[in-house]
Amino acid sequence: MNKGLLEVKASRERSGDSYYFNRSLEIPPIFQQGFEPSHDTASELRVDHHDDAHLFAASLRRVFSAVVWGNVKPEGVAAIERHGPLKIHGEPEIMREIDALLSSFADQGRMRLSGEYTPVYELVDE
Repeated sequence: MNKGLLEVKASRERSGDSYYFNRSLEIPPIFQQGFEPSHDTASELRVDHHDDAHLFAASLRRVFSAVVWGNVKPEGVAAIERHGPLKIHGEPEIMREIDALLSSFADQGRMRLSGEYTPVYELVDE
């Protein structure tokens, strides 16, 4: 840990960066933009591990945001009741892994505050 700290200190001295703020940190714009979950925005998502790592991570974050919206947020719960499950598109292997993860959350009682869980999403393989 001390060796790593010394390396960071030397790097910051070389770059003129401060110790308390990393000015050289770059956050891709996609992580700086909000995501408003809805049936339309969820259906536009594409989860593909061939994308650049930051685009893949942003897509995953948006998928999970949409699932939380449909499970927890009153407007999301109402939209699911009116329009049915969200349609989420993606690479079959990745979508199976996401479904397995979300199913395990449901089995553990982590997907709803109360009552029986019914998935709010439908995975559409591409």
